[in-house]
Amino acid sequence: MAQEGSVRWPPPTDAKELNTSISKAVEDGSIFGSFYESPKHGQPTLCQGDIILPKSLEIALIDEEGEIIAAEVPNIYRWMLLGNTCDFTREISKNPWTQIVPIIKQEETNKENSQKALDEFRGYKPFKSFYLPPWPGSEPSGIYKADLTMPVTIHKNALREQLPEARMTQKAWYLFSCVLLRYFVRGDGRNDPT
Repeated sequence: MAQEGSVRWPPPTDAKELNTSISKAVEDGSIFGSFYESPKHGQPTLCQGDIILPKSLEIALIDEEGEIIAAEVPNIYRWMLLGNTCDFTREISKNPWTQIVPIIKQEETNKENSQKALDEFRGYKPFKSFYLPPWPGSEPSGIYKADLTMPVTIHKNALREQLPEARMTQKAWYLFSCVLLRYFVRGDGRNDPT
């Protein structure tokens, strides 16, 4: 709980410990050599963190007038499953929805993709995205990041014929979980000075 007189409400998790877990997971860089694995026998068809290519790369949004629109967001390359793996094993009639987030591809020729920016992404410094090293079958050039600010709810039937293009190893999934937790359960700045 926030102490009396504090400005920012702290997260219910230990933010310092979470950042330490993220730093330790990537400190020697070895995680990037074993980030993905092939789906294993007995695993669900789709799992949290899987990279997929659904029929559409458009994203459903509510515009400034409050109207629902389908917008094409520049540089969407693929989608990542945000919903939990256990949700895919439940009957669709009982749990029909899940969430996905777009994977944005940034070209390396862009100024913002300098080595310093790449190092920040690989160190998971930005809170609003999750860096993904290239996976087998992806274009080798560019920087890939799942944009956590643009989740989309999708009916699981729309994914029924999907197979993952890439699946995270346990270590990569743990890192993903830490980054998700840091993003969604961070301190609340409603009382921050403006």
